[in-house]
Amino acid sequence: MRGFSRQNRVWGFMSTVLTMAVVVSLTWGMPGAGLNSAQAATPAEILDMACAKAPVVVVVPSMDQLSKKVSQLNDLLGLADPNLGDLAGAFRSQTGMHKGLDGSGAMMLVMQPLTEAFSKMKVDAPNGESPEFVVLVPVSDYGAFVGNFEGGDAGAAVTEVVMRGGQKSYLKSIPGYAVLGRTEKVVSSYESAKQGAAMWGKAKGLNADFVGKADAWVMVNMYAMSERLAPKIAEMFVGMKAHMGQAADQMAANGQAMDTAMTSAVFDMYAAVAQRIASDATVLSLSIDLNETGLGLNYVAQFKPDSYLGKIFPNSTATSSLLARLPAKPYLMAMGMNLAEIDIKTLMGDALANLPEDNAFMDLMGKKLQPVMEKMLGMASVYYAPENANMFGGGGMFTGLNVIETTNGKEYVAAMREYFEAINGLAIPMGVSQITGDPMMMSYSTSYTPAALEVDGRAVDMYQMQYNFPPEVMAQMGQMGPMFMMMGGQGQQGYISANEDFVVMTTSPDALLIQKGLNAVEQQSGIGSDGPIVAMREGDALTPNAMMEMFFSVSGIMNTVDQVVAGLMGGQGLGVDIPADLAPIAMSASVVDHGIVGRYYMDTKTVRTIVDVFYSVRQKFMGGGQGGPGGQGGQGEHRQPTQPMDPMFPGQPGQQPMRPMPAPH
Repeated sequence: MRGFSRQNRVWGFMSTVLTMAVVVSLTWGMPGAGLNSAQAATPAEILDMACAKAPVVVVVPSMDQLSKKVSQLNDLLGLADPNLGDLAGAFRSQTGMHKGLDGSGAMMLVMQPLTEAFSKMKVDAPNGESPEFVVLVPVSDYGAFVGNFEGGDAGAAVTEVVMRGGQKSYLKSIPGYAVLGRTEKVVSSYESAKQGAAMWGKAKGLNADFVGKADAWVMVNMYAMSERLAPKIAEMFVGMKAHMGQAADQMAANGQAMDTAMTSAVFDMYAAVAQRIASDATVLSLSIDLNETGLGLNYVAQFKPDSYLGKIFPNSTATSSLLARLPAKPYLMAMGMNLAEIDIKTLMGDALANLPEDNAFMDLMGKKLQPVMEKMLGMASVYYAPENANMFGGGGMFTGLNVIETTNGKEYVAAMREYFEAINGLAIPMGVSQITGDPMMMSYSTSYTPAALEVDGRAVDMYQMQYNFPPEVMAQMGQMGPMFMMMGGQGQQGYISANEDFVVMTTSPDALLIQKGLNAVEQQSGIGSDGPIVAMREGDALTPNAMMEMFFSVSGIMNTVDQVVAGLMGGQGLGVDIPADLAPIAMSASVVDHGIVGRYYMDTKTVRTIVDVFYSVRQKFMGGGQGGPGGQGGQGEHRQPTQPMDPMFPGQPGQQPMRPMPAPH
C-alpha cells in the first residue's frame, strides 16, 4: 500500500490478521472434534469475487471457524494467551467491526493489477508506486457494517469513513461483501470478475485435495504477475551482485578473499531459476489445513505444458517402493525420490553451464558427477539413529545408506569409482590466512578399493573420502570444531555394491549394514513397508502417488539428542520416553500435469508429544511450574500472562508478540 505509516494501524491489522491466521495455523496443529466443518463456499466461488487479473489473493474461508480452532489450541497447549483465546473477537475489537460482519464468510485480501509504474519502480527507491490492495469483508448487513465507522453513508455508491485510529478509508457494497480500500478510485472501480472457475482450474493438482479443506490459503496468478515481475527479479539480483562486490572489496581490505566469479555464477543460477518460474508458471498457491489428525501446509507450482519447466516436470510416479528397499532400523531421516519421468539431464546440464569454466571443482562436477546423476532413475536415502558405542567415532554420528535405482548398476558403480579417483588431491580456496597472508586451501584425500569384501557372493567395493581443512579454519571454529567433526565434517567412508539395476552405498564401514542393504533391495520389506508411514500414505498426510517422500522420525531424533546430552553431561540424558511408533514429520511432493504439488505434514499426536517433551525437559533442567500443556497439573503455569498484542509493530511498547515454540534442547 502507498504511503504506509504508523497511523494506519487498522489497515495493517486487517492484513496482519490474515497473515497471523496463516502463521498460527502453520505453527501448531491440534486434535479435537469439529475441525472438519464444511466451507460455506468453494474456492472457485470465493475467487469469483476477485477482480480481473488480480495478482495475489489471500483467503481465510471463515474467521469464526479459524478463531474457534485457535482457541481450542490455546486451551489444549495451556498457552494462556488472551489474544489467541478469541482471534475473531480481537479482530473485531482492533478494527471496530462489531456490527454487520459475517464471521462465517470468506475474508479476502486482493492485490490490484500491477501497473507499468510498478515494474519501473526501483528496488533501492521504494517510495514510488507500489501495489494497491482491497479487503473484501463478508457482511450480513452492509448498513450496520458502515455504522461501525464515523461519517459513513450506507446509501452512497462509495462512502468515505473514518476508521478506528483516525485514518480515512472508503467502502462500497457488492453482493455479500463490503469492499474496503484506502483510495476512492480503487474502491469505486473494483468489480468482481466472476472468473473463479478459470483461475481455480489452473491449480490442477491442488484443487479438491487440499485447498478445498484449507483454513487459509494464498493464490498467486502468475499470468497477471510475470510481465511486471520479471524486471523486478532482474533488478533484485543485479543489486545483490553489487552488494556482493562491495563485500568482496571489504574482505580484500581486511586481507581476505572471496571467489567472486563463483559467487556471481551462483547468483546468476538463482536468477535464472526465478526468471523461469516467473515466465513458465501459471499459478502458485499456498494453503494450510487443520483437522483431527494433523496439520498440513501445501504448495503448488503449475507450469505451462510447453514451457521449459513444464517439459522438465511432466508427470511422476510413486517412490514408495524405493523406501521399502531401505533396511528397517530406527532412523533420523528417510527419503525416497522417483526421478524416472523427470528430465534430470537437461536440468543439471543447464545448471552447470552457468558456472565458471575455470573452477576446478565445478569442472569436475560436470565431467565426472553429472554422468553419474544421469544414470539415476530414483534414490532412497536414510540416516540411522546412532548407537551409543559409535556416536563419537568413525565417520561421525550419522550412519547413512543410499539405494539408487539406475539404468545399469555396474556402470553406475564404475562411474562412482572414476569420481572418487578424480577428486583425490583436489583443492578448493578458503580465503587468505590472517596469520601468514597466504591462500588457504581445503583439499580432498580419497581412496577406492575394488572387491574389498564379498557379501553373499557379491563383490563389495570400499571408498574413503577425507576433507583436509586448514588448521587455522578449524581453530576459528573454536568449541564448534569437535561438534563439526562429530557431524561428519572430517569426511566419510563406506561400501558400495550393485544388485542388478540397484546400487547400495553406505556412509560408514559397516559390513553388516551393506549386507542388510543388499538383501533389503530384493526383499522390499524395509522402511515404509508398514507402520506409521503406510498409515500416512493411506490417509491425507501425503500428496497422492508422491514422487518424493521425506520423513523425520521424532523418536529417532529425540533419542539421539538424549544420547548427546548424556555424553555432554556425564550420563544424565533428557529422561524422556518417546513412543517408537509415533508418526514422523512428513514432506512429500508429486508432479501432476506439468505442475509440482507439495505437502508438509505433522500428526497432532506428534505435535503434542514434542510440546510435552519440551516442557518436561525444561522442568528437569531449568525448574519452573509443574505440569505441561496437556493438563497433567498446572495447566498454564508455564506461561506468563501476555499483554494486549499490537500486531502492527513487533517489539513496540504495549505489545507482547506471539512466541514461537522454542527448539528442543
